[in-house]
Amino acid sequence: MDQGRLLPLAALIALVALPGCSDDAPADAVVEAVPAAEAPTIETATAEATSSQPLGTVPGTVTLPPEARVAVTAPFPGAAVRVLVIEGQGVSRGQPLAIVRAAEP
Repeated sequence: MDQGRLLPLAALIALVALPGCSDDAPADAVVEAVPAAEAPTIETATAEATSSQPLGTVPGTVTLPPEARVAVTAPFPGAAVRVLVIEGQGVSRGQPLAIVRAAEP
């Protein structure tokens, strides 16, 4: 910092700091001690086993990696005329997913 900026900065700091150095109380004045705040009370309790814990609901989106998906194939060619599940819905083994109309030979 150059000296041209340092001098005004030092003067500003002195103007702000010096008024806080004055003491309005006489030198022989008695200063009363401020009583210390009472110590906070700490309560303890014995931990108890529980079978449930309150849960909250948090919105979110789960994105599965590509290797977590399974390809579905049909043993014969055809066109799906009705889809029985929606994308992202959980399914189980053996559950019908669609109605397929067989292609004519």
